[in-house]
Amino acid sequence: MSLIELKHYLQEKKIASLGDITEHFQCDAELARHMLQHWIRKGCICAVLKTPACSACRQCNVLSYEIYQVV
Repeated sequence: MSLIELKHYLQEKKIASLGDITEHFQCDAELARHMLQHWIRKGCICAVLKTPACSACRQCNVLSYEIYQVV
């Protein structure tokens, strides 16, 4: 995955979770976050943290709570 590939993916999808990104590019979440930070600093995308509706079971995939969207 390159920075340009990541940017094009988000431009096409408009909004994607960290889980979607790591699944699409078959990469580690930390690598994806690091690359996403580049585009956040440039003002091209923004991060949104979604709060789960429940708090008891913790069985949801935490990667689905980090949402990134094109600005």
